[in-house]
Amino acid sequence: MTEFIPQNALETDLQAAMADHSKFSAFLKTFIRSEIYVPSVTDVEKDPESFRPVLLDKDGKPLMVVFTSKERAKSVAHVGAYGMPLLGARLVKGMPTGTGLYVNPGEAVGFDMSPEGVAKLAGSFF
Repeated sequence: MTEFIPQNALETDLQAAMADHSKFSAFLKTFIRSEIYVPSVTDVEKDPESFRPVLLDKDGKPLMVVFTSKERAKSVAHVGAYGMPLLGARLVKGMPTGTGLYVNPGEAVGFDMSPEGVAKLAGSFF
């Protein structure tokens, strides 16, 4: 794993929150107001309705792969060559029940959130 160099304000806030977990709740408020990049198995530019996110399994539960910048999504291009930016709020509100989040997989700075955590996050801010 290479050194994590923040590419935007969201990543700077994430790095700070991972270093000091007391800042994580404040980071989540920033996360839902920020643009998140969501890789897709299908070409969503040609057909937005065909969006199929990249999912990973953790303990039998699906986690949707998302990134804090488009550049970081290159690590999953072999399974999700396409993608789209979404506001974190839209992402969280639209998450299928039973699906969690995996933010920046393979990066030194990232996190995962259980399906229950996603539902709680959606309920906390909306």
